[in-house]
Amino acid sequence: MASTIPRFSRTAFNGSFGRLLLPRLTRGIVPTLGASRHISTSPEVIPRPGRLETCNIFPSSSAEPASSKLFTAVGNTGFTIGDMRMQGPVVVVNDAILMWDVPQFGVGSEQVVSQGANEDASGGTIVEKGDPASPFYGWDTDCFKIFEVVENVPDILVIGTGAQTYPLPPHLKTYLHKLGMQVEVLASRQAGSTYNILVQEGRRPAAALLPVIPTSARTGEVLVKFKQPPRNQDDDE
Repeated sequence: MASTIPRFSRTAFNGSFGRLLLPRLTRGIVPTLGASRHISTSPEVIPRPGRLETCNIFPSSSAEPASSKLFTAVGNTGFTIGDMRMQGPVVVVNDAILMWDVPQFGVGSEQVVSQGANEDASGGTIVEKGDPASPFYGWDTDCFKIFEVVENVPDILVIGTGAQTYPLPPHLKTYLHKLGMQVEVLASRQAGSTYNILVQEGRRPAAALLPVIPTSARTGEVLVKFKQPPRNQDDDE
């Protein structure tokens, strides 16, 4: 018994449906047929996986700051950096926020401040104690040792000296210059603002700031006593 072969009516393809469908099918089939002439009969070669690389195809129209760690508040006893609150001295370097356990006016650290001059353990450099009325009283280069071990040495170090600007002792300034950093010394409120501006300009700064009122980085306690607390509308409390 002969099988029945279905036949399509010419009328179906001559209608509007055929006129709309065939051109679309033709455009899709022709490139495929052309490409099939160049199919290789050699064994399939599977490419070896390589390193995946990504790129941002939607770049931001506005330049982003080099660091997201900006000072948002400078109070009497500490700082707010981004959304993080820190009590006592702080160091901000390479987007890291560190507690900075250093003496302030000779107190506030386990570091012993001896009388007179002493010898630097790194190689015989005499370190002066300095002025007892300075926050840097008794400091040696160990107070800035962190900048010897950071991966990328900052272009400039902004040092905040507390309530007012105090000069940086010459032996500390020389040491920081040898590490390849410029040094800017300001009162801590101005130092925080200066650091933010440098970041927004695309520089690579670091900040090392002392609080307005000497405060321990270890305990968060104020290291000095006042007969009358200083007035400050930006107080941390």
